[in-house]
Amino acid sequence: MNKWSDCGIVISSSKYGEKYKIVNIFTENHGKFSGLTSRNKDSVFSIFSKVEINWNTRNNNLIGFWHLKNEKQNWIYSFNSNCKISIIQSLTCLLNNALPIGIKYQELFEIIDLIYNDMNKFTEKQLIYIYAYFEFILLEKVGFGFDLKVCCICNRKEELHYISPKTGQVASKNCVQDHRKLFEIPKIWTTWKSIDINEIMSNCNFLDASDIKKSLDITLYFINKNIFNFDNFFRINLNNYLYKAA
Repeated sequence: MNKWSDCGIVISSSKYGEKYKIVNIFTENHGKFSGLTSRNKDSVFSIFSKVEINWNTRNNNLIGFWHLKNEKQNWIYSFNSNCKISIIQSLTCLLNNALPIGIKYQELFEIIDLIYNDMNKFTEKQLIYIYAYFEFILLEKVGFGFDLKVCCICNRKEELHYISPKTGQVASKNCVQDHRKLFEIPKIWTTWKSIDINEIMSNCNFLDASDIKKSLDITLYFINKNIFNFDNFFRINLNNYLYKAA
């Protein structure tokens, strides 16, 4: 028998027959995992709730079973904000569709855990900023990140300004003659390799909303191109909430 214990965030739940449901959980130490659980009042597994769980299976070729130890539902504090609800929907949709089964993503989990724990403390603009960072890191972790170190044409580090929509590679101003079909690199990307929560809280209110939107537009484009079609209602609405919060 294969079994382990972990904590995680519930990212999807669907009915499976009359007695069970299949629940996907993004766990801290085992990545995304699927499991069966009974459909009763003692086994809620609400979307975006934080759970402590046991997982076990008798055969590695079969889906395992979740056994709930504890469940917390901080998402209920987001009911008064359509923006926060949209972010929850977008986060869970991305985690459920973009990540493979059974691979640990520590940095992604830390971002999700931060959002879960402090969602009620963040302003909508701060939360969208953190979410934009999440999409940027997600692309990197699943193999479609951006190399912002050198120009793909001249291999120099200076004046990096554009991103190719075909390759995701960056180019300097001096190497590009026609930039109309290229993306401009958002200014906030230059700080995201060393970001921490104190920086988010102190600097977010001074950021240009259009720069955050630029980041969201670029990451959405590459998610749609390389991973799956993510043009859903909740994700598209974030731009509207961003400008209202600016």
